[in-house]
Amino acid sequence: MNVFNSRNMDKGCGGLILILAMVIAMPFCSAAPSSLTIWDDVDPDMPFGGAIKVETDVIDFYAAYLDEDDQPIQGADCRIRGELGSAQMVYEDYGGRGLYHYDVRVDDADTYDWSVTCQKSGYDSKTANDDIEIISRKHELCKIDQNEDGIINIQDLILLLKGFS
Repeated sequence: MNVFNSRNMDKGCGGLILILAMVIAMPFCSAAPSSLTIWDDVDPDMPFGGAIKVETDVIDFYAAYLDEDDQPIQGADCRIRGELGSAQMVYEDYGGRGLYHYDVRVDDADTYDWSVTCQKSGYDSKTANDDIEIISRKHELCKIDQNEDGIINIQDLILLLKGFS
């Protein structure tokens, strides 16, 4: 007997409704945690950093793409992008540091924005942003000043000497 026919519905009869739920288990693989730190050779307190760069100098850019144990992730696709162009960074060991590197000659004094995106299958993709200021030799020669004791700032003196090399 069909309990859901129109005669039984008119009499207020109900029936049993059976709902089957099927759960399908699918493996879910999350990417391993990673970190990305970028810098250029002007950034102080970083490996190979702290340089003073003026127009026509070669600028070095670095990226440390690390796994959750702070070990370098080799074979990643690390790409630098910005006002100085776009390029694939090259992995270099650097005495076990395992850094991605790119260098470019900069012709004009200015502040340039740049970013790096690193990705590798099995790891979180990461992007980091930075900027670099390239100073003018002429500008720095005019900007040298002495403090109240008549002492020239050593960084300004280095720029002065570099401007005449």
